[in-house]
Amino acid sequence: HGAPKAAAIVLFILQVGAWLYHASLHTALTHSKCVTGICRRQLKRINGEWHDFKDTGDEFLDPDHPYAGDLDIVGQNSLFQFLNTTHTWYGRQALASALLKLPYDQTQLRKRQQAIHELAESKSFATELEYHYEQAKGIDDMGTLLRSWQTDTPFIRNRLLRFCLTWMPLPTILILAAAFLFQLEALYTPAMICIFLQIILWIIGSASLHNYLRGLTSLPYKLGAYNDVLKLIRDTTFTTPLLQDLKAQLTGDTASAMPALRKLEQIAEGASLRSNILASFAVNALLLWDYECAFRFADWKQTYASSCENWFLALGQLESF
Repeated sequence: HGAPKAAAIVLFILQVGAWLYHASLHTALTHSKCVTGICRRQLKRINGEWHDFKDTGDEFLDPDHPYAGDLDIVGQNSLFQFLNTTHTWYGRQALASALLKLPYDQTQLRKRQQAIHELAESKSFATELEYHYEQAKGIDDMGTLLRSWQTDTPFIRNRLLRFCLTWMPLPTILILAAAFLFQLEALYTPAMICIFLQIILWIIGSASLHNYLRGLTSLPYKLGAYNDVLKLIRDTTFTTPLLQDLKAQLTGDTASAMPALRKLEQIAEGASLRSNILASFAVNALLLWDYECAFRFADWKQTYASSCENWFLALGQLESF
């Protein structure tokens, strides 16, 4: 019997290795396709074939703007259509603002020109940066979402109720584990009663939980891309003052964007279980998982929400550069 078991273990290890290798190949292939797409779009700009780019910035058209219409700043065949390499909501807003509002004095313009020149000289960095920003696209109005977090009330104000909902799963798991491990039939009924009570509590709070967590369900993969942007910024040395300031703002200390967005990504990954009905039912019946995610999200907002929009404004500014 030993040989078949050993063979099964070896086959399982090989299968896991094949899965991991396949995942790494898929990641590398996706990266190569996206970078190739970026380079092709740049060649189209160089060759004058950019007029078919889909993002023309039509929503920024304003007939009362003093120069946008005359100079074709936004819209079809516009400067925005030619220049725009942004993929995120904040990046597009920053680029449009730079072209249409120009809230800069001479010193600020010099700093911006220096920063853009440094990025232009670092083509591989700029391409890699655009790749990660492209992975983060898909949230149409990130600004509204972030501002809603700043004004949102805590999920549960009553500390005693929060304590009970947080720790109730612990005795449930202990009773259930003891019943199965030690075959104590007398504990089966109490375990089922605890699980039934937790299901009832989850059903009672399901509407409130849905409203509180719905902004997180689409975020896990997007936040992972933003964290990749932050890692790239952290590992890059900048020489111009404006880029150095942006780097300090985003990666400078423990209260910076990197640890905060990593924590938010973990919360969002937990909340994304709600999209799988069977998994959601199981983890909520045993762990009241949605309540745990809501409490963690409430704590995160209390600590970071007031700074969050400033981080995304800085990320958008860098993308527009």
